[in-house]
Amino acid sequence: MPRSPFFRVFPAVMALCYFSLIIFRDVYIDEAWLGEMALWLARKGYVHSELFRGMLGYDEPLFVYHKLHIWANAIWIQLTGFSLVSMRSLNLLFAGLTFWALWKSLDNHAYKRYYFGILLSIYLLHPALYHFGMIVRPETMLATAGIILFVLLKMAMEKDSLRLLMLGAVMAGVCALVHLNGLGFMFAGGVLLLFKRKWKWLFIFSAISSMVAAAYFLDVWLLGPT
Repeated sequence: MPRSPFFRVFPAVMALCYFSLIIFRDVYIDEAWLGEMALWLARKGYVHSELFRGMLGYDEPLFVYHKLHIWANAIWIQLTGFSLVSMRSLNLLFAGLTFWALWKSLDNHAYKRYYFGILLSIYLLHPALYHFGMIVRPETMLATAGIILFVLLKMAMEKDSLRLLMLGAVMAGVCALVHLNGLGFMFAGGVLLLFKRKWKWLFIFSAISSMVAAAYFLDVWLLGPT
């Protein structure tokens, strides 16, 4: 296998471009909406909107939103302050976790560094990264959780590890908490285990991922009408 420097230099250049463009990208409309949600959660302990005050009860506690994404951003605001760049920079953390997951997916591969360079190049060239990855949106976080889920299920199959399966189930539930589209990851993981005829694993995966996803209703229980 050739050891081309391209797959070492190119990802580094693309990563540098990605990091710098976070600062200069134009403001996206959803950033006002999602950023405000995270801000009020950090300051008042519940999600609502002053931008839409008087409209459909948006100024009262809201219970339908991208739960884990808003929770993570609220914590990030408390750690780094409230600004557009600081909130966008949270995506860098999840991009870094994605790099780690891609690296782990190639464990025991004879040409790990070479193929990691290829995977990293594909990731950094994907157009969606330069739209959703540079704004305050949950897609980067969801992609990270989904890739980690894939790696954990892959390792669980290879090592016949129930512990890794359970961790994968937790990540499947996390996908649903980040964005309700993440329910698709729960379904995909279940279908994989169904095709593999791992009935016990399918039951465990479904039960754990569903329990984690049920945290979506946590604020309804804490703040909802009594």
